[in-house]
Amino acid sequence: MKKYVNTVIVLIISLLLLSGCTSLDGVTAQAIKTNMLQAYQNVSTYSFSISITMQTDMSAGGSFEIEGNGEVDLVNEKLMMEQTMSMDLMNIGSVTTSTYIIDRIIYTGTDMFDISQWKKQNISNATQSWRSYDQMQTHIQLLGSSTVERASDEEKNGISCYVLHVQPDSTTLFDVLQTTSEDSSTTPQLDYAEAIQEFTVKQWIAKDTNLPVKVLLTMTIETDTATIDYTTEMTLSAYNEPVTIELPEDAQNAEWLSS
Repeated sequence: MKKYVNTVIVLIISLLLLSGCTSLDGVTAQAIKTNMLQAYQNVSTYSFSISITMQTDMSAGGSFEIEGNGEVDLVNEKLMMEQTMSMDLMNIGSVTTSTYIIDRIIYTGTDMFDISQWKKQNISNATQSWRSYDQMQTHIQLLGSSTVERASDEEKNGISCYVLHVQPDSTTLFDVLQTTSEDSSTTPQLDYAEAIQEFTVKQWIAKDTNLPVKVLLTMTIETDTATIDYTTEMTLSAYNEPVTIELPEDAQNAEWLSS
């Protein structure tokens, strides 16, 4: 009888852990999600680093990698982002881009083939709104309409974290990807409802602040000509710490883009 009871207890605990609904500490996946969405409303600044890779199976081969970092000031609507993109497709080599948003003007600097140039445009003339340049906003939008499952807790960058597997609502996912691709060189412009074969999101959320520490997004896309594996890994830090975002001297004479 005792052996039977012990077996039942083990089975119940296993089902609770596998369900992703409740863990031994009593914190549900839904509670973690809700607390994170609430905590984000009080964020005024943050820093981030981002790594993007895309691999294709095209006969000619092709891949690119992006490494970047930046700072965001949500209160004053300022942003700084530096990215370096390396491509083996067509032997283009590497391209460095700098993006600044100050006084509702977007400044974009490009350094390629030893040629550097800066362009600017009013944010009202840009394809996307200011908020769309907030790196966390996309993930917050996806999380808000997603179902979530709690995984085993982990430590990231010395921070004790909850871990969530996120399954976005398909309509929200397609809308976000379509909007992002309209003004991005790193997101393929496709009919995502037809092309996406797999999409996963994993988030690490600090237990002490309920704010994201890391986001891992993977996506597999199939087109008529290729299969594309797309991965984005973003690390977030320095929430609500002072930031100073100033326009570089080289960007002072940036040329206006036509509206």
